[in-house]
Amino acid sequence: MKKNETLKAWFVVTLLMSIFALLTGCSGGNDAGGGSWTTPPTGTPPVITAYSLNGVAGTIDQTAKTIAVTMPFGTDVTALIATYTTTGTTVMVGATVQTSGTTPNNFTGPVIYTVTGADGLTATYTVNVTVASANAKEITTYSFNGFASSPGIVDQVNKTIEVTLLPGTDVTALVATFTFIGTAVSVGPAAQTSTVTPNDFTLPVVYTVTAADSSTVNYTVTVTLGLGPAPALLVAAAPYGGFGGGAGMTNQGILTVITGDIGSTSASTLMTGFHDSTGDVYTETPLNIGNVTGRIYTDAPPPVIFTTGPFGGTAATKAIADAAAADALIAYNHLATLPGGADPGAGELGGQTLAPGTYTAAGGTFAITTGDLTLNGGPRDVWVFQMATSLTVGAPGFPRSVILTGGALPQNVFWQVGSAARIEDRCNMVGTIIANSGVTISTAGQLLTTTLDGRALSLVSSVTMVNTLINVPAP
Repeated sequence: MKKNETLKAWFVVTLLMSIFALLTGCSGGNDAGGGSWTTPPTGTPPVITAYSLNGVAGTIDQTAKTIAVTMPFGTDVTALIATYTTTGTTVMVGATVQTSGTTPNNFTGPVIYTVTGADGLTATYTVNVTVASANAKEITTYSFNGFASSPGIVDQVNKTIEVTLLPGTDVTALVATFTFIGTAVSVGPAAQTSTVTPNDFTLPVVYTVTAADSSTVNYTVTVTLGLGPAPALLVAAAPYGGFGGGAGMTNQGILTVITGDIGSTSASTLMTGFHDSTGDVYTETPLNIGNVTGRIYTDAPPPVIFTTGPFGGTAATKAIADAAAADALIAYNHLATLPGGADPGAGELGGQTLAPGTYTAAGGTFAITTGDLTLNGGPRDVWVFQMATSLTVGAPGFPRSVILTGGALPQNVFWQVGSAARIEDRCNMVGTIIANSGVTISTAGQLLTTTLDGRALSLVSSVTMVNTLINVPAP
């Protein structure tokens, strides 16, 4: 019996020693010769976000990791210089470090770029260059300066280009940005230079592309405007998810995130429950923490809690807040003075589907309480809601939503509120609210989030929120 116990103990000790040896052997490295174990990097692989050769833009396929570039007829491809942007930290072709705008490469065959990120992850892109034939001639991309979010739709079969811009856009002197294959582009007798030459697009404009062999092709460019009124131009107020007039802003809860800036022309001490991207903290407590991904702009004094600053509460940040306040007022007045429109629900917008246009509360107030509001239209259509007094979204225990369909975008929805706006807890609101006398979002003690895809801008009074997510749309 004692012999068996001794054998059993010996077996256990031997097994444990084997496991230990195996583990220490593994820790010796992931190569054949041992060494330290390297943990594989984790994260998002780097990408090349833009690429051109000698000014000719390439087409990037992020799935296949390929870049295709068509160079003009007669181009020598043996020493082309690439200009690119990337999220990586280093770019290599073989053993040669690449510098955007500097390093030449021979593109007679595919060229493989290896991009390395700060975390060690890599991605490889294969660049394929072709040279256009003597009779090649086409416009490949088209947009207008200042309207990058409204690219033209190029139909290579019918040789047409369609561009839709926001209502109210002046089309009499638009400047086009375009890429083409060929030797020249003209409109009538006038030579066209991308990003330089203006044209009047009140009527369709015909572009003529000439190839190296002198053959030509015509493209007809037609510009149309979206439906609805001219939108408010927010200018300096555009980056703000919240603006508390001259009275500040208050956050309660730890779930608030504002993707953008916030501000007030008030003293910084009237901003409570927030911190911004610089590390400046504005009267946060363990139960009231609001994350502002941009900056907080106010008057003095500077915040007393900060990481590397303080950066806020200065004359400079006050000037920035003043500019936002001024442009918010201009936008408010623009919305308020638009010709009035219909009030299809006698002040109640819930349960309705509305086309682009201006809607005016006959009784002075708008509410979205009996159901959700659907706005159906395209990405260049505009909705404006005018009310002399208040806006109410949802009711206690009955959250409501504004739903966009047909490609409608939150940056094209505007709420001009004569007094105050209130968004009840757990609602999903859309659009830029510009209220004269304050905006209140959710209820104290509410643990679930309320969402605003837009902006809460107050001209005079404060903006208060509880566990609120604000996503600032593009201007």
